[in-house]
This record gives sequence, C-alpha cells and structure tokens, in this order.
Amino acid sequence: MDLTFGNFTIPAGATTVINGLMDIALIPLFEKAIYPLCGYFFNFTPLRRIAVGHIFTIAALIASGFVSIYIERSVTKITIFWILPQYFLVSCAEILLSITGLEFAFSEAPASMKGMMTAIFMSTTAIGNGFIAILSLMEFDIYIKDFVFAGLIFLVLIVFSVISYFYEYAKPVEVIN
Repeated sequence: MDLTFGNFTIPAGATTVINGLMDIALIPLFEKAIYPLCGYFFNFTPLRRIAVGHIFTIAALIASGFVSIYIERSVTKITIFWILPQYFLVSCAEILLSITGLEFAFSEAPASMKGMMTAIFMSTTAIGNGFIAILSLMEFDIYIKDFVFAGLIFLVLIVFSVISYFYEYAKPVEVIN
C-alpha cells in the first residue's frame, strides 16, 4: 500500500488509529446533527439505529470485498485513501450498533438486570469473532470472506428486524429533535 501523501509518508502503524480517530470525530456529529435530523423526518428509535448500523456494516464489508478484488488484480500499489471509505463506514456502523446497542441494553433492562443485559449484548461481539475465526480457517480469497460476512450480517439484520418489529419498549422512547 502506498502510504505517501505528497512529500509526507504516513507510518504504517498509524493506519490502525484511523478508525478510532473517525469514531471520535463522528460521535459528536451523530449526536448533534444526524440523530436530530433523522428524528425530524421519522422516529429514529434505538432499534432503527441498530438496523441502520447493520446496513453500514454490510456496506463496509462489500466495499472491502471490492477493494480486495481490485488489489488482487492490480499490478500497482493502491493508495491508503482506498481504505478511508471503509473506515468511515465501519465507524458509522460502530456508532449506530455498539453505542446504541449498549445504551439500549442498559436503558431497557430492569435495575437488577442492567449488568447482565450489558454482558449479553457484549457477548454478541464474541459470537461474531467466533464466526470470523472459523471462516478465517477456510481457504478462500479474502474478498469471498468479506462477501460471506456481509451475507451473514444481512441474515442477522433480517432476524433482528423481525424481532424488533414486535418489541415493546419498557420506557417511552425519547425522540431526538
């Protein structure tokens, strides 16, 4: 990967910081602008935010798959800027899924179950990592794995959407305007 930006070379280790920096930059934007804007047009409930987070995750995996295909077929190095859209999509997904999911698990649980519900929510990450570990053992090109992950997340989105359609909030949902 070409890590140069004009006369400046980005240290290879710095690329791991991109996701965290995007998260830090985007969280206030979501809280102050995106959520209120969406709330103006429709009731952007926590469950709807989580569903949209799944869509961003799918988009990030599909983008990653296509970039992987391009890298595999290209004879030149790609620039670091090819991965920035993926980081952006992942950051949006993390904000919509993780932050909203933790807030939802904590706010909807009765006082005696808050810790347990938060732990259950966090265990979904462990389950996802288990799927990643299993799929990484299989001999497929990376882009196929990305597309398989996207398909799995799509199936999760369908199940999540059905369950959330019938969910009744324990407390009235606060609409952000």
